[in-house]
Amino acid sequence: MSPLAALDAELAAKDPCRRSLAPDRPRAHDLGEILGPALADAPTGLADVFVEGTCAFVRALADAFPENLLWDLDLPLSTWWRAAKAADDPVAAARELLGIATELQGLFGRATALHFRYAHDFLYGYDWAKWVGRDPQARAAVGPFDAVFLRAMRARGHELLALIAAGGDAKYPALPEAVVRNPFAFSREPEAELAIHRALAAVGRIPVPAWRTEATVSWTPPWATWREQVAARLGYRLIDPGRDDADARGA
Repeated sequence: MSPLAALDAELAAKDPCRRSLAPDRPRAHDLGEILGPALADAPTGLADVFVEGTCAFVRALADAFPENLLWDLDLPLSTWWRAAKAADDPVAAARELLGIATELQGLFGRATALHFRYAHDFLYGYDWAKWVGRDPQARAAVGPFDAVFLRAMRARGHELLALIAAGGDAKYPALPEAVVRNPFAFSREPEAELAIHRALAAVGRIPVPAWRTEATVSWTPPWATWREQVAARLGYRLIDPGRDDADARGA
């Protein structure tokens, strides 16, 4: 557990808040709180690989999204742990899941031309819900942190980078180096980001409750529409007809 404790301390020094969308607490759980019970009785080889992969993933998230506000990792980490344990080769499964998740952070974050500001749309299921909704017959059984979806997000990230490198389009133009990307129809400034998502969480309208270790999730509700409606009600709607939340970052 010592690598997790060390990383928790490192993250706390950088961002003491590490906010949660959980309705009953303001702060996200530490990594040790999330994984400690599961790892206590796990085979040493699997536990070591999972801890190593978790630390790489979380460090990649913090590095790629230095302005990230919301840090609920309970469901993604718990989902990957359960999937790895159930696999024919648990160590290989842990390496793949956490490896792709780590790669996604760098792909969509500040180090590439995509340069999104937060990991929130991945952690709280907006990317997943859009992706399933585009082909529900083939994708409805895929969860928000399953390997199939992680691979699809990786492919989508590379497609978008190729589009931008070729000159981009109205939704994904090339940006000045210091400018964060926002193809959405509402403000993603920190004040707006917190207000919009806290309002949605308070009434159970977040696609994936990442603050829980287990949850039933559904892609079918109009998550994007609800988010736009709350943004408009709170005064964070952007007047720009070229933006469309329903078609923003998803695969």
